[in-house]
Amino acid sequence: IKPTAVVIGQPSMVSDDDSKEGLHLCASQIGRVIYSCTFRGSGGHAAFALAGPNPEYPAAAFVAAVGHYSMSISGDKAVIRADGTKESVGPGVISSWAKVDVDVRYNDPKVIGQILTTLHQLAEEAQVKFAGAKSKVESEEMTDDLYPPFDYSGDSLCQLAEEVLNSLWNDSPVVAKRSEIGTDGSFYAAEGIPVIICGPGWQRLSHSPNEHLGFDDVERFVPAYIKLAINYLAKA
Repeated sequence: IKPTAVVIGQPSMVSDDDSKEGLHLCASQIGRVIYSCTFRGSGGHAAFALAGPNPEYPAAAFVAAVGHYSMSISGDKAVIRADGTKESVGPGVISSWAKVDVDVRYNDPKVIGQILTTLHQLAEEAQVKFAGAKSKVESEEMTDDLYPPFDYSGDSLCQLAEEVLNSLWNDSPVVAKRSEIGTDGSFYAAEGIPVIICGPGWQRLSHSPNEHLGFDDVERFVPAYIKLAINYLAKA
């Protein structure tokens, strides 16, 4: 069964301050790519740290370099963030490897190639500076997007959703925006299926320790989803 349209219930409620609430209707989404880089060293007892390269040094240098690089890129083009992990060892032991994952969220597909090239160069520079030829850097460029970008802001589904939500949501006008969060809508959009993203819950709580959905918020969206489905099927 192939759907003719998809609604992703990603939390879309926003608040500018304590007195003003709003709702984001998203019919377009940024893309996301993960660049993974593993630095390898000797590993062993910390008392003999000079006997071989410590992979945590180039990994830390790479994370810092990615931070500087991310600040040089306009937020309209891409948002870059790096996370580091290492081999799980006890105190007084040097890890034999350290890994850095760089999360790249981008708006313009034309820039992703240059970003991946720059990240690879930064990783190589960090490895040479801190570990020399004795260390090895393994880079894996995830060229297959985790969440490919899409844009259905001009589709009739988006226009209908704006009408329905504005008829039920009186806090502030609902206007289609771009989602800065990756969703499974990408997989439907890749098949040519129109997608919108709108659901109960506060965006600021997503992936936070206090993430939750309020019963009142869920109940508020029930008539919106029902009315959208009825109106969409009537026009179809």
